[in-house]
Amino acid sequence: MGDDGAQSSQPASGAPSSGGAGWRQWVKSAALLLVLLTLFGALPVYRRVARESPNGEGSIAMLERLLSWWQGKLFVLVLALLGFVATDFVITITLSAADATAHVLENPFVPKLLEGQQVGVTLLLIALLGGVFLRGFTEAIGIAVGLVATYLALNLAVVVVATPQERRSEAPAPAAG
Repeated sequence: MGDDGAQSSQPASGAPSSGGAGWRQWVKSAALLLVLLTLFGALPVYRRVARESPNGEGSIAMLERLLSWWQGKLFVLVLALLGFVATDFVITITLSAADATAHVLENPFVPKLLEGQQVGVTLLLIALLGGVFLRGFTEAIGIAVGLVATYLALNLAVVVVATPQERRSEAPAPAAG
């Protein structure tokens, strides 16, 4: 509690819900944790890879050496393709959720309670999209087709209602006489 007796509005995650000194401290702590993980987690792995492949082949060459000739190359190819697919999936989901968040929060019918909660709404949408894909690709396509059909129907309704109104507003005004 502060001097005025008001309670803190921090969420359970420990991250402050609004700007200010508390938010900056949380960001600084997260950045420090990221630096420590890089120095003590990733850097030793990078050193090992560099030591094992001094000519610049990297971890791919290490995997090929562990497996026999054709099986190793096939494994590396499949692994690389899966890596690209996973990266593309994550980037697409994240950008789609962030774009949807911007549209949701700019909607005048959305409660003001969500104002400033871009990260939380984005994470919720990512979890929902991930849940859809966990159900199966066919179900995800079915949901997408249903959403697109609804979107097109709503657009058609807007065009049908707006066209006569637009024509009325373009009609010449009667001459004053």
